[in-house]
Amino acid sequence: MKVIKNIILAIIMVAILSVGMSLAIVTMKTVDMKIKYVDIIEKYSKMYNSDPLMIASIIRVESDFNTDAVSPMNAKGLMQILPDTGKWISEKLEEDYHDEKLHDPDYNIHLGAYYYEYLFEHFGDVEIALAAYNGGMGNVEEWLKDPEISIHGDKLDNIPFKETKSYVDKVMNTYGAYKLFYKNNLPDQESFDNPITLVWRNYKAFAKDIIEKF
Repeated sequence: MKVIKNIILAIIMVAILSVGMSLAIVTMKTVDMKIKYVDIIEKYSKMYNSDPLMIASIIRVESDFNTDAVSPMNAKGLMQILPDTGKWISEKLEEDYHDEKLHDPDYNIHLGAYYYEYLFEHFGDVEIALAAYNGGMGNVEEWLKDPEISIHGDKLDNIPFKETKSYVDKVMNTYGAYKLFYKNNLPDQESFDNPITLVWRNYKAFAKDIIEKF
């Protein structure tokens, strides 16, 4: 009888430890995979028919959601818009350009979301669009004509800019992680503003996956 009680106690202890460890992992992952400015991302993703998790991934890699970010090349804000690129986008949108507003989340994401979708529609490929976002549209046009870089002219098999290659890989990896973690569905801003709610939501999804596998 004592042996049975010890076995039951051991099972209970293992279960408690498993729950505790898994909850800790989900909590840390939730903090790591946090997304800011969700409402703005959702608004402009819908406006330009883009994947909001892709826009969030670009922002994370470009600025890590820091509105004050400025690159050595003078790209500014969340989606790191260069002033010349911002002027070009504004012309496409038939709107006035405001350099001082590039640090404003709404203005910056508006320009960046439009620009990414423009590149995606132009090239018809996510990775090529990301390469153009980072390395420049003109450069990518030339790369696609070079058989040493693009074997068939429809993919970038060997991106010559190390920074651009790394950028594309980082955005795609971030996008894959977001899609997996959030089940292809961007949570609303209220969830991100309430970490406990988001952790519980993610933990329930995690537990459900484990149960379904068994």
